[in-house]
Parts: sequence; structure tokens; C-alpha cells
Amino acid sequence: MNRQELVNYILLNSKYSIDEISSKIDVDRSNLYLWKKGKSKPKVGNINKMAAITGHEIKWLNEDEIEVKSVSRKKLMSDNSNSNSKEMISLQSENIRLLREKIQFLEDEIHNLKSQNTNDNNWKTHLSTFNIQSFITFKNKKNFEETGYEIHQSVERKVEGNTTCLGYTTEDLEQMSPKEFNNLYHPESINDGFKIISLLSGTTNSNSTISLDGVSILKSKNQKWITFNCKMHWERDFKNPNNWISNAYYTELEPVN
Repeated sequence: MNRQELVNYILLNSKYSIDEISSKIDVDRSNLYLWKKGKSKPKVGNINKMAAITGHEIKWLNEDEIEVKSVSRKKLMSDNSNSNSKEMISLQSENIRLLREKIQFLEDEIHNLKSQNTNDNNWKTHLSTFNIQSFITFKNKKNFEETGYEIHQSVERKVEGNTTCLGYTTEDLEQMSPKEFNNLYHPESINDGFKIISLLSGTTNSNSTISLDGVSILKSKNQKWITFNCKMHWERDFKNPNNWISNAYYTELEPVN
């Protein structure tokens, strides 16, 4: 199997979560999502680390092809002795349920965007729709007596769909620095973003998912402001409450003359 196939094999056959594996091999968890989807290729050292911590014995056939020889008996016995099978099944069932709910939500949002012909009587919609996925981590608890937020946005921003109205390709938007990307937004939209961040940076007892609808204004490559209907879905990482995954769905709007 190739590197992507091995990553997926290890994740499916390991008792560790993506967060746990990323922590053990000292990489950002967003990298594992990229490896899973084949968006980027893990280094040989990271493959070897993943195999070692999950007890898989592998053999490199060439630069990209790997053979799984066996699962370490010592590791397997340790896992069996330290794991409660009923608890594992319960956790897996809960993860499956949460994933199904997330998939259903995203499918409903995509369906709504595709079937939406008008947004009240003052706006008409176009086929220019796109999705932006990003990963945000709050480095520490927000002190509301101080301005600003200690956040880190992963550079592995994912953009899919039709972005021609902005004059940028999806690759252009993905490769922008966080500062360059934020400069695309109108000041009013940035203010709205701060309100969302205030919700996300609260205590770990706050909601695990947040969904918001609204209007965002972005600047195109030719310096023209373009208005979008924006549907945002935020999901908290239950293993690390300071981490959030954001999916934002944009639909271009234009006043009806």
C-alpha cells in the first residue's frame, strides 16, 4: 500500500484517536487530515513513528510502497490487557453517531445552498458558491480585560468550490497567510468575526457546536466589495476543547435592480 493508504489503515486499526497520534508523533492534527485525504504526503520518519506507536511492523518496498508485516504481539497483548472492550465499543459507537450527525448537517447545508434561488425579495443568488474549512486553536483562556485573542489558525486552509467572483483560485486562497486572508474581509465582517470568537473562546463547558447564518463582505482581486450569504458551522474537538474546526459556506449575492 502507498503512504496515504497506510495512514488510513493505521488510523482505522488503532485504539488511539487522531489527536493522540498527532501528539505522539509531534505534528499538528490538521496534517493527519491532509495525509488521510492525500492532500499532502507524510515523511518517512512520520510513517515510521505512526507504525511504532500503534504496534505495526512495516517494511518499505520502495520510496512510496509499504508492506504491513504484522502487529506487534507485545503491543497487542498490552492493548488487550489495558482496554475494556465494552468501553471501546461504546466510544466507537458514540464517534460514529457524531460523525453521522455532522455528515447529515453538511449534506443539508450543501443541499440548501444548491436549491436556494432567492434570499428575500432584495437579493438574487448566483452559482458562485464555495466552502472554506479552517482549524483554529486558542492558545490560552481569553482575558476579556485585554484586547485581542491569542489564536493560531492552521495554514492548511481548505477551499473548495467556485471562487471566480473573487478573482482568486482556490489555491490562491489556500496559500494566503492568515493576515492576507483576513485583509479580504470588510471591517464590519471582521467585527462580526470577533463576536464569533468571543463565543468560541469561552469556557470548556460551552456548546460543542455553533451554527450561524449571516452576511459577509469580501474584497475581490480587483478591489471590488462582494456580498455573500454565509453559513458557518463550528465544531469543538471534544478531546482538546481549545481546538475548533470551522466550515463556512459562501453564496454570492447581488442586489436586484
